[in-house]
Amino acid sequence: MQGLRLRDVKGMVVAAAIGLVGLALAMPAGAWAAPPPNDNFGQAAELTGLPTSTTGTNVDATRQGPEPDHLGFDFGASVWYEWTAPSAGHVAIDLEGSDYDSIVAVYTGSAIGALELVAENDDFGTRLASRVGFDAAEGTTYRIAVDGFDGEQGSFDLAIEEASSISGTVTDSTPAPLEDLCVEAYDGSDEFVNYGFTNAAGEYTIPALESGEYRIHFLPCDVPHDVSPEFYDDKPDLASADPVTTVGGDGTTGIDAELAPGGSISGTVTNEADEPLRDVCVDALGDEGEFLSFDVTGGQGRYRLRSLPPGEHVVQFSDCGLNDVAGEFYDDKQSFETADRVAVAAATNMSGIDAVLGPKPPPGTISGRVTGAAGQPLQDICVGAFGPGFGFSETDANGEYSFSVDPGEYIVSFLDCGDHGVADENYDDQASFDEGDPILVASEQTVSGIDAVLTTSGPGGPPPDTVIDSGPSGTIGTSSATFGFRGTPAGDTARVQCRLDAGAYSNCSSPRTFSGLGDGSHTVYFRAMGEDGTPDPTPAQRTFTVSTPPATDPGECENASDRLEDAEAAVKKAKKKLKKAKPAGGKKLKKAKAKLKQAKKAKKAAEEEHSAVCD
Repeated sequence: MQGLRLRDVKGMVVAAAIGLVGLALAMPAGAWAAPPPNDNFGQAAELTGLPTSTTGTNVDATRQGPEPDHLGFDFGASVWYEWTAPSAGHVAIDLEGSDYDSIVAVYTGSAIGALELVAENDDFGTRLASRVGFDAAEGTTYRIAVDGFDGEQGSFDLAIEEASSISGTVTDSTPAPLEDLCVEAYDGSDEFVNYGFTNAAGEYTIPALESGEYRIHFLPCDVPHDVSPEFYDDKPDLASADPVTTVGGDGTTGIDAELAPGGSISGTVTNEADEPLRDVCVDALGDEGEFLSFDVTGGQGRYRLRSLPPGEHVVQFSDCGLNDVAGEFYDDKQSFETADRVAVAAATNMSGIDAVLGPKPPPGTISGRVTGAAGQPLQDICVGAFGPGFGFSETDANGEYSFSVDPGEYIVSFLDCGDHGVADENYDDQASFDEGDPILVASEQTVSGIDAVLTTSGPGGPPPDTVIDSGPSGTIGTSSATFGFRGTPAGDTARVQCRLDAGAYSNCSSPRTFSGLGDGSHTVYFRAMGEDGTPDPTPAQRTFTVSTPPATDPGECENASDRLEDAEAAVKKAKKKLKKAKPAGGKKLKKAKAKLKQAKKAKKAAEEEHSAVCD
């Protein structure tokens, strides 16, 4: 179990989903949407420069008859780009930010039926977005196909940028070159990033790396080699490995390894009638459950686990065929913890590690419920159990799931198949598959309560934060206050809730005005809510004081109104007298003008008094 990568898990889940879900398409004539403009090779969109980027989609795209099978898929929905390298150097084509499980393939050639593959990628490291690297030759035009894993479609961000690589040569102790050996790169967080394979000369390259420090692991993969895995430089584990530094645009060379002879374990697997069993999977696991080696029994029931480092290891047997037998650990044990350890020395074979597998007992059941951080049920979460057998289900509208598994020890994984925007995790609240809590299931036993709370940030990740951008503080003279605010990061914030003083939280949008405030101190609170309902545990808050002028006696306003009416009437009267005095002229006219001026001045004072007392 410990050796599974994201691609393995994804493949199992896709296979299970295909077996569970039937798809029927009924499209009326003429209802098909138009494909993207760069759907065909001949209409490839041109990209120029370095770095360069664009956005695109393969929704409703098609495949052309002579088109290559990108990553082996003979179906899909591809779109095409072309890019001419302005200079020589190692580059990466990155689809990070895509909203679906993408594939990218790079070719040279001028006709779709005569393309030569340069590089291709499905998942980069632990993410589903693709990233592929290669050594670009100045002036060479590269044809770029963007497709989807298992025919998936969606929108993507495509960037071409300078990248780095790590390369070297791997030999055995004679020293002869080792072909088809795996070489893996891990970053400073001990996360798997990318890998390469050795060729016939033992040479390898790990492409598409960003600048930084990496730790390199050399180990046999699909082709058996009697050598012991190691980390650079001649170190036994990841923690002690020497870091290798890369710089964008340049490759780091000379990261070589000479692998010491490895040990092996061999034996025979039979049923209770002493008949050899074909197609039994046999795994060697390290002291902490990490995957070391793998084999499948042949017609005589024999197996051999190669390339084992010196030490004590656990051997696990499980039915990969149609033998209908129960799996177990050596020697006739039901769990990793109770298994007998097998001591292995360098360049030696520990033989006679046999197993007699009995009939498969009735299955057990694993069940549980998946919710968001606010307790809401999450539907369409894919739940898979990985162990001696495999179980799979999707949550229903109440977030519940249940499935049967063969007895044994399992790791349960929760994957977002319903576009909730939540992070995948493993039981119990673990981001890494290797750190998942194992669940032991006995025959006819129901193990319930295997629940999960999925959040946007993943297990242990930070919740959204809240920021107040504007609004009063201190003392204000009005009974209303307006605030501007936001959640951060914006991509993890579904909404913001607010409250005044001891009131309840409610959804609100920025800016928000609180009105009808009484005199005294007030505090407003704002908390961002994640897509899964996770609230900011430390809401942003602002305290201020309202101090408005004392309330006015209604009688004073009434008196002020009377005085304003009298002043307005005096102005009208002064205007009439001025009109009558104009024909006479002289002192009489001058006196009338002075009276009007006084009346207007009195009216202005009355208006100001009225406004101050009555408004």
